[in-house]
Amino acid sequence: MNERDIDVRDGARHRAWLASLIQHGVKLGLRNIRALTARLDYPHRQLRCVHVAGTNGKGSTCAFLDTMFQAAGLRVGRYTSPHIHDVTERIQINGVPIPETAFSETMERVRAAADHLPHPPTFFEALTAAAFDWFAREKVDLAVIETGLGGRFDATSVMEHPVLSIITGIALEHTRHLGTTLQAIAMEKAGILRAEIPCLVGDCPVEAASVIEARAAAVGSPLSLVGRDIHVAPEGNFWHPAARVWIDGHEYQSPPLPLPGIHQAWNAGLAISAAHRLRRALGISVSPERLIEALAHTRWPGRLEKVWDDPPVYLDAAHNPQGIGAILPALENSIVVISVAADKDARAMAALIESVPCEVVVTAFQGSRAMPAEQLADYFTRPLSGIFPQMRAALGHSMGLARSRSCRLVALGSIYAIAEVRTLLAANGPGGSGSA
Repeated sequence: MNERDIDVRDGARHRAWLASLIQHGVKLGLRNIRALTARLDYPHRQLRCVHVAGTNGKGSTCAFLDTMFQAAGLRVGRYTSPHIHDVTERIQINGVPIPETAFSETMERVRAAADHLPHPPTFFEALTAAAFDWFAREKVDLAVIETGLGGRFDATSVMEHPVLSIITGIALEHTRHLGTTLQAIAMEKAGILRAEIPCLVGDCPVEAASVIEARAAAVGSPLSLVGRDIHVAPEGNFWHPAARVWIDGHEYQSPPLPLPGIHQAWNAGLAISAAHRLRRALGISVSPERLIEALAHTRWPGRLEKVWDDPPVYLDAAHNPQGIGAILPALENSIVVISVAADKDARAMAALIESVPCEVVVTAFQGSRAMPAEQLADYFTRPLSGIFPQMRAALGHSMGLARSRSCRLVALGSIYAIAEVRTLLAANGPGGSGSA
């Protein structure tokens, strides 16, 4: 958790209380969230939910699902994390963050419920309860819920009966909490599986897939695996990907996707498969083709998002080796600005970045979670184009380099890093004029 996770505005009580919960850190387990949602009259039981877990691709898959189900005429709640600028971004209905008045009222309800718990909730538990509570009171037609960390003991797993579970993929991350092997992490992610609730699983290493299959058999969850039951063929190119999908004897073709990267074709393929499976259960009369056409309008900030024109500046939230590997074509012949959290596998990330021709500037985002720039620099073996303790100086220097080289600039490494870049650019951008 980082200090910027909550903005305490003018002493607003609901935000101050939420900020106070950051000190409790990460506490995996369901006892608190069960007690909290019970005090709120079990709002999650009043919802039809899609539960999405996985190492990478969760947020993009949720965004694709949100877009398609809105095209079906549904009122869709979406709960994702982390946020870029404000905590209200995490809780949305039809793409609009919860209004501040509703956020205040909802958090006050959660705070009052939390007063009856033997132990205070964590930041994430409180927000999860708030999301369920607001979605239930707003009577959304469907809620797309992203796990925060893992799955088995994640607060979102208070849901007993989602309409569908999705595991986007498995890679090594959060090893302190989830385990140090792919099998251990797969077991944690597979904790979202429920009896008789179907689950779709994206492309996974064999050793991870076998764990998920065994867990599905044990709990009685019907499982469909990409590569076995579902087939996805990425099409187009890196900057304009598309997906062709074969499922249950049907073939679907996506439009060119607005999110760059071949990995987004895989995410879209999984979302298309989910929409195919859920149309009947949700009573959707709109044709699958029309739902899929809507993917062309998906927005998901911080995924190779272009935010500046002169020079071209792209932001990506890639924060682990798998995420970096997915966007390597964007880094070729570019200026790369990287800042990472102290608990990330910076050595592997640096090695991947150095596998393509690019110039690298290292820095640190604001907050206690950041890895110091000098420490990050030690993981690179090639000469660097700059080492800056603070993002403002790094961004100004890098934008100057990008202009002189007539190339793009890609800022990556952490959601906190790209949030800081966005804030700096919104203040007219260091290094000269441009257009956002």
